Amino acid sequence: MKTKTPIRRVGKIGKINSVANKMIYRMWIQKQVTACEYPFAHDCWGTQLTNAHRHKRAWYRSKPSLLWDWNQVTRLCIVSHEKIEYNRELTEEVFLKIRGPETAY
Repeated sequence: MKTKTPIRRVGKIGKINSVANKMIYRMWIQKQVTACEYPFAHDCWGTQLTNAHRHKRAWYRSKPSLLWDWNQVTRLCIVSHEKIEYNRELTEEVFLKIRGPETAY
């Protein structure tokens, strides 16, 4: 008989991410964002949307409420998100075009 793996408790970061995801989802509904905000020409799928942040998650640890700040997150299709994920310069270029410069925090 196969034993079940015990479920691990959700930690502090997991709880923050859960709250952030709920807040971001509400923001997309409120702002009526239903498609990729920065399609990369013919590569964009337009659907299968993800949340893309201006910075890596570790940057938000000291400022968790910024995870759902309008200037810190955008909605991108999987293809567009993948293009900016590991390219710091392209990420900043995309955010400058759709959200403007980063405000001081």
